[in-house]
Amino acid sequence: MSHQQIVDIKEEWSDCTKCNLHETRGEHHVCLGRGSVPCTLLVVIPSPRFNTPECPTPYEAASPEMSMMNAIADKVGIDTQRMHITNAVSCIMPEGHYASKVNLEACRPKLVQLTQVLKPKAVMLLGPEALYSWFGDTVETSKRGLVDNDVHRHVMFSYDFTRYLEAKKHGKERDMAKEIFEHWEIIRHKILKE
Repeated sequence: MSHQQIVDIKEEWSDCTKCNLHETRGEHHVCLGRGSVPCTLLVVIPSPRFNTPECPTPYEAASPEMSMMNAIADKVGIDTQRMHITNAVSCIMPEGHYASKVNLEACRPKLVQLTQVLKPKAVMLLGPEALYSWFGDTVETSKRGLVDNDVHRHVMFSYDFTRYLEAKKHGKERDMAKEIFEHWEIIRHKILKE
């Protein structure tokens, strides 16, 4: 595995026009993600959350989402230095919008390519967009927890941290927080068994 393979995938996808998001991308590049290559845990979020002059990134380093993810990973014993974070959709979504099935289908081949390079032992799919990008229509989106446990890797479906933080504003996050923590504990146990 090499960082050059990631660079090659990014180059291949840099001029993607498979869905309408390329119309609003402007000067910004597609976001493949960031982290360890290869990785132990691949985290897939719905779409990039932060734009830098160089490239969109999944989460800003000091964002509440990134802080929450790092805190949970640390608490359950997952090495954040062995994680890679990517997106179901590689372009920044317009404010207040979530990816459509057309957007997700356009980016699914990119996720397959990344997974082949990164070779994670486990995958955390955060939010229904990430779940769809991994499985398409073949899995029930209302059921969170371990959704695939095959010879290649363990796949967990959990809450997107952005949606969790939105729920927290309205005092509806308590059950979500417990489930999120349980999901990360389960995936850590799966990784340690490898």
